[in-house]
Amino acid sequence: MMTAIKKYLENLSKSLDFTLNILYDIGMRLNETYAGWLELYSPYSSDKTKLKVGHPGDTVEIISKWVDKGDTWVLIEIYNEFRGWLLQGELSE
Repeated sequence: MMTAIKKYLENLSKSLDFTLNILYDIGMRLNETYAGWLELYSPYSSDKTKLKVGHPGDTVEIISKWVDKGDTWVLIEIYNEFRGWLLQGELSE
């Protein structure tokens, strides 16, 4: 089911000639490499405030992504309440 949804969104993106930067990764979960905390601000911000929240296996909502210096940072929302940044490798389907 998830593959069909992703394929539909990819085709829609191509047909409209823009990149979807919305809830593309539906049903993503924190995986076993999740460090246990989120960066509250951009990982390159001088404010290094972190939030300890979530556990491997918890479902998250992808808000946004960006790539810098070869790393993909993902802004997630967890428990419909907390938002923060983590590395894409800490997520799985």
